[in-house]
Amino acid sequence: MSAFTNHDNPQSLAFGIQGEDRSQEASHFQPKYRPEIDGLRAIAVLSVVFYHAGVRGFSGGFVGVDVFFVISGYLITSILRNDLARQRYSLAEFYRRRVQRIFPALFAMILVVSMVSAVAMLPVEIRHYSTSLLATVLFLSNFEFYRLTDYFELGSSARPLLHTWSLAVEEQWYLFWPLLLSASIFKARSRAVGLTVSIIAISFLLSVIFINIDSAATFYFLPTRAWELGLGAFLSISKIEIRNRLLNECAGIVGLALILLSVKMYTHETTFPGLAALPPCLGAFLLIMAGERGGVVTRALSLRPLTFVGLISYSLYLWHWPIIVFSEAWLFLPKTPALSVGVIALSFFAAIVSWRFVERPFRLGAGRFSTKLVLSGGGIAILCGAGLAVTMPVAANLLRSFPPHQEDMARYMYFDGDAAFRRGTCFMVGPRSAYDRTGCLTPTGAAPPVVLVGDSHAAHLWPGLSLYPSEIDVLQATFTGCVAKRYAAQSGVACRQKMNETLSGLSALNPSAVLFSSRWHREDVADLKVLFSDPLIRRYNPILVGPTPEYIAALPRLIVFSERNSDPGLVDRSRSDGVFELDAEMRAMAREVGVPYFSMTDLLCHDGRCDSLAKPGIPLQFDYGHLTPEGSELIAQSLVPFVLKAIAPAVGPTP
Repeated sequence: MSAFTNHDNPQSLAFGIQGEDRSQEASHFQPKYRPEIDGLRAIAVLSVVFYHAGVRGFSGGFVGVDVFFVISGYLITSILRNDLARQRYSLAEFYRRRVQRIFPALFAMILVVSMVSAVAMLPVEIRHYSTSLLATVLFLSNFEFYRLTDYFELGSSARPLLHTWSLAVEEQWYLFWPLLLSASIFKARSRAVGLTVSIIAISFLLSVIFINIDSAATFYFLPTRAWELGLGAFLSISKIEIRNRLLNECAGIVGLALILLSVKMYTHETTFPGLAALPPCLGAFLLIMAGERGGVVTRALSLRPLTFVGLISYSLYLWHWPIIVFSEAWLFLPKTPALSVGVIALSFFAAIVSWRFVERPFRLGAGRFSTKLVLSGGGIAILCGAGLAVTMPVAANLLRSFPPHQEDMARYMYFDGDAAFRRGTCFMVGPRSAYDRTGCLTPTGAAPPVVLVGDSHAAHLWPGLSLYPSEIDVLQATFTGCVAKRYAAQSGVACRQKMNETLSGLSALNPSAVLFSSRWHREDVADLKVLFSDPLIRRYNPILVGPTPEYIAALPRLIVFSERNSDPGLVDRSRSDGVFELDAEMRAMAREVGVPYFSMTDLLCHDGRCDSLAKPGIPLQFDYGHLTPEGSELIAQSLVPFVLKAIAPAVGPTP
């Protein structure tokens, strides 16, 4: 994203200025270099990188993007404002600087990622990648990824250009912002301030409203993100500042605290952006406003290690995500602390190389070329990228051949599991997804009612269990992201509220059994022990389903590459660690509290190896761990008799 671009010339603050020769530099005002902004960039980009790499303590690192939106709004508007004030404004020059700063590193990354994708991806993946590549070079990738995926979902790891959504948002902003600013500021600065405040207010209101309607659209689209760029623009146009030294010191401390607390406290369950985006954006606003008077915080942000990370932040942002994706999806490396260190180190290496040999040469040497030539070069780069996107699937098929059964296997990676699990009716996907409590928790009376409660790892049992309507009447209460246990009453997370409501309302349902299934973790065991000690829960025959084996990459991809590489052990080597230990711990807890325990590992795994096929040619799971309908049916063949046996004393003999 262009907000990550930065400026190692100490006389420059905005994109591309330092890359022009002296005659061109003279035509543009050069604001005073502020090293603390490079330090702020470092905080933002490290938050994003550590979040994606899975470093503990950075569960909310995605807010680094929002910080950069504020920085970008401030810096670009400062350049535009000063050019306009000196009557040296040129829209062509503005876009020249954008091309000169954004395109070289971006298209270098795209070229390398495309070459790796041609080797590492399966045909169906390349077709999806080509679509995202076309959207990326047209700066429309936010629309493409809104259509395909949730940024916070694990499936996003198969999309090496996912991170370009933010670049698209920013470039869309800069299609109209220079025009609006020039039209308003020529009238009066107060007009420009009023326009900016209006954009901030309307966009923020839209963000707060639409987060309750379509959270993904609110995340990806400009109208609900413009207020963040507008905050920085307002800071530049209004020239607001605090003259009191103590207040500036406080502003710097509070601003940094707001960002760091957001990085630490937020998680993928946080309803975001909406109101939750306000603290990190306000933190960036305060830090920029405090400026040189920010005292200890400004001095800390101005330290050379941080400013250097700020210098390479654009390249670091561009390279880190593809490196993470390919380490997991191509090299099949397990998600360990060692991998996190490795991908971070490699990302820094790639960023430094990109900054030194791509960013700087193009920036410092572009002054030799006319504006027309630079803009033409940008247009040619877009056309070449679009051409690559169109021809890549055909070229990849010519280079490599895949037999039909492997292509059929690979297609399962794009299976719409949420739809199969009854998304939007009995499976709540995301904090604002619909859930039809009445329709999903009303017994039919045709068979003993059994409440299926949990997250997506409970919902994936539905396709199989639903095939036995005469044996059990499955009532589904499943909410993605929340395991089946009680949560603090004051929790503001939607799925936790729904989970509490379901468990508290069991008496109204009077089920014959409650089937607890989730993507369990070791920390859940103690909570489940407390839950199963509750007389209300025990009254309705709780049954605990153990953890499902998981993999570090999509199971269909592992199966295909296992066959192509003649490596039959690849699937089992790629199984995530800890499933057998967790199964044993949960089994012991269930035995201690007297709750029937259904072991998925006993059913699927033997002698340290686990089944990967539900039927010949059909994988048991379509991603890292969710069951295909055929896999769910296979589980249900054993689970339904287990449930009937557990509830037999309550419902009488089975006919």
